Amino acid sequence: MQRGVPVLVTGYVPEPAALLATLNGAGAYVAADDYAAVGRRVIRTAPAPAEDPWRWLTDRYFAAPPCPTRAADTATRMSHLTGLAERSGARGVLVHVMKFCEPELFDVPVIRETFAARGLPVLVLEGELEGALSGQAVTRLEAFAELLQGARGRPDAAARAVRAGRPGRLPHPHRAGGLAAPAEALAQEAGGGPFGPPLESVRRLKELMAHHYFQGRYADGAVPVAWVTSGFPVEVLRAAGFHTVYPENHAALCGVQRLTPAYSDVAEGRGYSRDLCSYVRTDLGSVLSGQTPVGRLPRPQLLACSTNICQTVLYWYRELSRHLGVPLVLVDTPFVHGAASPHQLAYVKEQLEELAEVAGRVAGRPLDGERLVEVTRTAQEGSRLWGECLAASRARPAPWTGIDGFFHIAPIVTLRGTEPCNGYYRFLRDELNDRVARGVGGLKEERHRLLWDNLPVWFASAASPPCWPSAASTSSPPATPTPGPRPASASTRPTRSARRPGPTPTSS
Repeated sequence: MQRGVPVLVTGYVPEPAALLATLNGAGAYVAADDYAAVGRRVIRTAPAPAEDPWRWLTDRYFAAPPCPTRAADTATRMSHLTGLAERSGARGVLVHVMKFCEPELFDVPVIRETFAARGLPVLVLEGELEGALSGQAVTRLEAFAELLQGARGRPDAAARAVRAGRPGRLPHPHRAGGLAAPAEALAQEAGGGPFGPPLESVRRLKELMAHHYFQGRYADGAVPVAWVTSGFPVEVLRAAGFHTVYPENHAALCGVQRLTPAYSDVAEGRGYSRDLCSYVRTDLGSVLSGQTPVGRLPRPQLLACSTNICQTVLYWYRELSRHLGVPLVLVDTPFVHGAASPHQLAYVKEQLEELAEVAGRVAGRPLDGERLVEVTRTAQEGSRLWGECLAASRARPAPWTGIDGFFHIAPIVTLRGTEPCNGYYRFLRDELNDRVARGVGGLKEERHRLLWDNLPVWFASAASPPCWPSAASTSSPPATPTPGPRPASASTRPTRSARRPGPTPTSS
């Protein structure tokens, strides 16, 4: 017979073993287990019928307890957890998560909210697969057990330890020491900086993006609005008349404006771990606080994400759906090794057709097939033009830098399938080719070439050219950007990889 206070434990794996021993020693025991590696592996179904074992095996697979690592529906999982707590008589919940396990970490805020509404204390303990339990973790477990037992001592301190969800918050690294951005430090050392003359296209890029965000201020109520991940087949939504907002692009903009620490603090204050992607924390902090450097973002009627970039977006957009109360559509893309099979092609095609039905339903009118053809052709041309811009970097000296490319990717992400996007890239391509012909480089002296195979450090890019809009630049309608005259130049056929539009990178 177990003695002590019953506790519901949820997480990934019960490591280190000293955790459970410490809990028992403090006067609590595990009454219900929802560990992914333990309790969620236990599937209770009827014996297999002799006539159809294949159907039984299939049903058994879908009968497993809801698990965030398989993107289980949040409401279903909360129902499962509350059911475990009620049946076991648990008087508290221990959320024991591994650092950087995003599927588990995304569920922490809703677990807290769910059990707070039922009067059950929740302790969130982040750990790693270390061999021993830290002294800090031991103290917090003991305080949690004391709180559940109604200990005399210092229950107020125990309650504070539980509410904190982690052992004290560290100052944000970019706030603590007033660190200078790397580009600024580099420019100071170089006595003016190592960069060549700025691109004329920067001004046009700022106008284009400011115009896009200004339109968004007044979009909801006038046209249907969708918030979309980079890489999503946005052409379907454009053909249905949607104005689209890209939270990744907006988060990068916030980073350049040095707002990421403040917005991250808001998200972390609501229970989101600092180990989550900074794009996510920035965006959720902006949504939860209602603040944005562009003045206002239009409220979406639809959220749309796809799994062709990273798994994070699925959990991120599920949280947006929960907070905003709007439907979420997902386009799931299978892993492909070599050429896609007919089954894989049909799998994605059926989802796109369903997306068209949903988009038409939300927009209040059926999708225009002819308009879809037009948009996809425009998007294909935009991808080709962006590829030609990238191909200009083959020249020596390269007419622009990798940092320039980070910023100038914005239109192909946020405005793919529109003529303003294509007009902008024609101008940029021709300016780059003109600089190649004149031998003008992005650096004053090009000596080496490095491959950057990672995400842009937006926060440290604030010293770069001011090509991102701000609240001031979107407070009045900017002039609609036009391509303008451009020098004649031969276009360079890009490589296969260069022709593909890159997604807005997700920050780590």
